[in-house]
Amino acid sequence: MKGSTLGQIGLCVMLGVSTVAALPSTAGAATNDPFAASLASDLVRSRAQISIFRYDDQQDLNCVDKRIVRSSVVNRPRVVNQELNERKWIERWALDRCGQEVQYHVYFTEVGAGGAFYSFKQVGEVIDIPVQYARTLKLQQPLMKGKDVRALQVALLDKGITVSTDGVFGPKTREAVMTYQKKSGLDADGIAGPATAESLGL
Repeated sequence: MKGSTLGQIGLCVMLGVSTVAALPSTAGAATNDPFAASLASDLVRSRAQISIFRYDDQQDLNCVDKRIVRSSVVNRPRVVNQELNERKWIERWALDRCGQEVQYHVYFTEVGAGGAFYSFKQVGEVIDIPVQYARTLKLQQPLMKGKDVRALQVALLDKGITVSTDGVFGPKTREAVMTYQKKSGLDADGIAGPATAESLGL
């Protein structure tokens, strides 16, 4: 599965211990769902998997047959911010890279109800991995808050759109999104979905 360089919103620098081993021919056969142990939602998990495949393609250009064969939870979710209801946890995913098992740590953060972002690294590497955001930002009650909202606001500011960078998606942020969408020929609905995020370089 080939892909392009990942979009960048923020950077996470993480350390790990090397783990690359021969993959038994029956690996993953006993479990129908390799993500049975994962705590992430289907959407976030799917986006994380795509990002890992794209990154791994750069490590081994000759292997096109890759799949996640199992997952496990390293650290259970813990609340790191009561006000935002922000929870973090770590999972370890085993990737079958054409007969070799390569393990990745996936770092998840959930903010509020349904909002989430993730980062990842191959176990054993010290690398900068872009944080990938996996929620559509819009005006709602309660107001959406978090690092992804602030990243959106900073990107708008960089485009010359006046907006606060407080990390809260309020009416002013919605107006700023609409202003940018109109200038960019996008559907001016005030919702920062995939098209708007890509246009902003997020």
